[in-house]
Amino acid sequence: MQDAIREIKKICAESDSGTRVYDWGSTGYKDSVRHYANSSSDVAWIAVQPGSETDLSAIMKVIATYRVAFAVKGGGHSMMPKFSSTNGIQISMSQFNQMVYHETDGTMDIGAGCLWDELHPKAGQLGRRIVGGASEVGVAGYLLGGGYSLRSNQFGLGMDNVRKIRVVLPDGRIVECGKDIEKDKNLFRGMQGGGNNFGVVTQFTIQTHPGSEYFGYTLTFPGKFSDAVCDAIIKFAKYERRPEASVKSTFKRTLENGQPKYEIYSLCRCDGPKPVDPNLDPFKNFLAIHENDWKDDPLRWAQVKQDIDSLGSLSYEASERMAAFPYGTVPGLQVAGGDSAHADGADRPKLYFPSQSTSSSVGSVSGDSDVPQPKDSMIYVGEVNARGRFGCIMISHYTESFVDAVMKEHEKAASYLLAHKGRSVFMEVWPFLDTIFDKSSGDSAWPHKKGEPYAPLLAWFIWENKEDDEFWLGILKTMLDNLRHVALREGITKEDVPYYANYSPGTTPVEEIYRTNVRDIGKWRKQYDPADVMGLAGGFRVPIVQD
Repeated sequence: MQDAIREIKKICAESDSGTRVYDWGSTGYKDSVRHYANSSSDVAWIAVQPGSETDLSAIMKVIATYRVAFAVKGGGHSMMPKFSSTNGIQISMSQFNQMVYHETDGTMDIGAGCLWDELHPKAGQLGRRIVGGASEVGVAGYLLGGGYSLRSNQFGLGMDNVRKIRVVLPDGRIVECGKDIEKDKNLFRGMQGGGNNFGVVTQFTIQTHPGSEYFGYTLTFPGKFSDAVCDAIIKFAKYERRPEASVKSTFKRTLENGQPKYEIYSLCRCDGPKPVDPNLDPFKNFLAIHENDWKDDPLRWAQVKQDIDSLGSLSYEASERMAAFPYGTVPGLQVAGGDSAHADGADRPKLYFPSQSTSSSVGSVSGDSDVPQPKDSMIYVGEVNARGRFGCIMISHYTESFVDAVMKEHEKAASYLLAHKGRSVFMEVWPFLDTIFDKSSGDSAWPHKKGEPYAPLLAWFIWENKEDDEFWLGILKTMLDNLRHVALREGITKEDVPYYANYSPGTTPVEEIYRTNVRDIGKWRKQYDPADVMGLAGGFRVPIVQD
């Protein structure tokens, strides 16, 4: 390891592109290894932030030569240990943060270190729409894993909107491949949902779409409205066929001062003009929950309705920012004036609309001395100072019986919060149209075929202590297994449905993610990574096919 570190430090010292290396204890190190949760923020030996593809190429050659463990971090939103974190060389792509729009063909070049927080407003300023992810999520992991979006009903998955990819291969070669580039077709196919099996991506070129009028709401409901929200979700999923409209509802159970708290967040968003007739509003059933709660106070509801109506004239930038709301929380938001109708604020639905915040940090470059292996994680290295994990099952659509089962499993899992130092239990219900895969090329690494629509039901848990890892991971698995049995009985999933890598636990076999494509991906890996250098990094690694 020390030989590899010395060579990487030499690359950084001779770099004219700002490539930097950081030792444990520095701000730059902490920024480079930081992930969404402490549980996925491993203690790297050193951290390096490449400033150019050339320097990254040199670093990859060092890693290949010395066969040292490494990881590549884009946004760091993964909660899987050792997926984008490591006890070896941590590569942070934060300096690859370019955003360049090409008016001639409506594409945008985006660096692999960008977050969707910055891309959505950028697209909005240009009057364009993009298929992207939530706040705090990096573009690289999202696009390489597939990319479900509030706009997937219209334009498919995020990866279906990628036109070109620039990648540093494990042997140091810098390659550009793409949909309309004949050379390296298998490489491009492999990175469409194939994760980090082929190299380190530096840039994506994505297709943007013309902007139009937008409207939408972000509503927060106390848990006592759970039945009403579930009913609104079922009606939306069953009857709303406009692809421009999308609803994502997050059910959150947590503890506040030792007492259970239950809230529901519904993000309602639609591309297009707000209907003049409220009966034509695709989200009318969600808004009715608000209206009914204020039925004894019509004057104050009128104020809230005025605030809701004002969202019909959001700027492109503000509207795009709605598409980047964070998982499970609503930080950085302003409460509309109607919320003041209830002084207690805790037992009434709330209406929110987005505002913007930014942050930055600067660290120091490490010296040239040999670096001892760090033993301890830095304090508060996770964005959430806790532990956690995602999990999912794949379903084609929602039924009343299935949603009812989701609510029961959610409540049961939350009943363990106090006894096992749990913080929060989340469930995300997000219905899609059956045409969601119609934009699929049909030959990508991750199978998503036209006419076979499936989307993840997402669950994620947050807890305090490492000692409770086994318990909470067991509860998560049991809950998802139970829901999968219900989904099979309801006919809304199948035994061989490909799992979604971005939400699947690290114990998921790669065969259950890529299904019949595993062998093809293994052949492509032999072509582009015959020495299995990427096997030194974490992730869902597809075995190289040797014959």
